[in-house]
Amino acid sequence: QYPLTEKTKMHISCTLSVVFHDLYSDKAREDFNNECAEFIIALRERDDVQSRVRTISTLSVLLQGPFDTGNAILGSQNLVDLMIQ
Repeated sequence: QYPLTEKTKMHISCTLSVVFHDLYSDKAREDFNNECAEFIIALRERDDVQSRVRTISTLSVLLQGPFDTGNAILGSQNLVDLMIQ
């Protein structure tokens, strides 16, 4: 396993942003968005505090990197309510 540092989230955000912007078609970007949404849905299946924190953390990484993906997931999954709780 790789060590986690205070900059790990930013590194992941930058990497995901580069991956998203290097995708060659709208279909590929849609597939990327769907994969990210499925990951968020899988995190939300368990309704405990740790899962909520992981979901919010993952969403913050997406909003810092490929923010179009993060915004789409934020709107479609009603995650604002999760953040407020």
